[in-house]
Amino acid sequence: MTSLIRMLPIALCVTLPLGGALAQQCVTDEKRFDYLDASPQKFLMGTPEAVKGAYRQFATSATALKTGRTTQYFVEIANFAQITSRPCDGPFCEGMDTLRGLNECSQQTGQRCAPLGAVKGRTLYCVLEPAFEYNKNGRFLPFD
Repeated sequence: MTSLIRMLPIALCVTLPLGGALAQQCVTDEKRFDYLDASPQKFLMGTPEAVKGAYRQFATSATALKTGRTTQYFVEIANFAQITSRPCDGPFCEGMDTLRGLNECSQQTGQRCAPLGAVKGRTLYCVLEPAFEYNKNGRFLPFD
């Protein structure tokens, strides 16, 4: 089964049980960020442990992949613990959707925020990676 999962295209979202939570395979190649109607972008901040902790928190959200609208998710960057979401105004997210989501996250958490990911259809996109000094030697895997 593990070898079969490795053969699936990265654009597919695969859900695997992991210690009572759900581990998500997500699109990390910004060339495949087809939830956007804007230039694709990754965001680099935090340590690998902090960013992976945010993705673990995100994976435990039962509603993360049940939304019918394209939705972006944001995380406060003081502790990488509180996650907020904002549905995009149209079928694709635009730059203003990201700015509004960042603003709403900051208002809800009282902290600065960063984009964490997005869901369109049943595909999960991961846009946050550790700061460059932690991530310069290879591809970051949010759920390994």
